[in-house]
Amino acid sequence: MNQSNSRTNKRQRDSGLAGSSFTGKTGTTGPYDPQFEQMLIDRGVYPDGFRTLSGAKPPKPQNMEDICRRLSQPRPSLSPSQFSEGAFEDFQDKNRAVSTEQDVMEDVFPTIRGSAGTRFHKAGNTPFNNLVGFAPGITEAKVDGYDGARPIEIELAVRRDLHGYIIPSTRTDLPAAPNHLTEVKGPAGRADVLRRQAMYAGAVGARGMFELQNYGNATPVNGCAANYAPASAHFCTGEAVIATELYDASLLLLAAPYVMKAAGDS
Repeated sequence: MNQSNSRTNKRQRDSGLAGSSFTGKTGTTGPYDPQFEQMLIDRGVYPDGFRTLSGAKPPKPQNMEDICRRLSQPRPSLSPSQFSEGAFEDFQDKNRAVSTEQDVMEDVFPTIRGSAGTRFHKAGNTPFNNLVGFAPGITEAKVDGYDGARPIEIELAVRRDLHGYIIPSTRTDLPAAPNHLTEVKGPAGRADVLRRQAMYAGAVGARGMFELQNYGNATPVNGCAANYAPASAHFCTGEAVIATELYDASLLLLAAPYVMKAAGDS
């Protein structure tokens, strides 16, 4: 426990961002700024398709086959016996009628998402204003939707020690440890902005998973968690454990970022 506390405190001191949050005020940089992606890259958060100066690509996550196998499984609620042609036409009508991100989340995305019952707890459209920032001057993330755990499901000591990584909002009643993060755009939305938003959301969520999986470890275990690209991240083979979703003009994309070993680590 003490080792974990000192490790977390050291990271916060090294980042110069302990206790900080960015509110999107004038002077901050966000996904609508073209330099935003480079700011994340400079901090080790790499986009899909990133290559090193030598042209090398990051290795695929260790559990890539498991990811593909899971994605290939049909969803019973969308089978012809449960999702009729009339229901599909209704979905198409709703998709054509949307004009804003809110319309997409309220009218279209529930059909795509399906019903998770009480297994997951969801929230969205709330600034992640309680998290340690990735870089000075970068705006806080604000995802359209995410799943998470009820705070009471995470031990109080863990929440206290990792609050800057797994408690996304100063509204501490909201789901913790954000996962399955979703970003959408309406018909007039910009695809480049959506991509940068999803890149940022995935990094935020994966960092939290990494911290949880390494809680109590004297030395971080690279390669055991996915979707976290820490400030000094480079290549390793990790496992993807969370997902981000992008939905833009009837196109649904899924991403599974994963942790990468810091340069110089054995």
